[in-house]
Amino acid sequence: FGVDRLVKRNDDAVDATIINGKVVYKKGDYFPEDLGHAKGYGRFLENRYVEERELIVDTQPASA
Repeated sequence: FGVDRLVKRNDDAVDATIINGKVVYKKGDYFPEDLGHAKGYGRFLENRYVEERELIVDTQPASA
């Protein structure tokens, strides 16, 4: 999508995410309907630093 996220969440690592006292995620795919539309959840923090990445091309077939 062309968006670098500041926080990369692993759904199995947390039971819930709370922003400004409001539950915005609960394990089991719960997200409030007004998330991203209503005020009070805070604001998006843009990641201004992106590390350079090296492309690694592996020409060998994977083995099991």
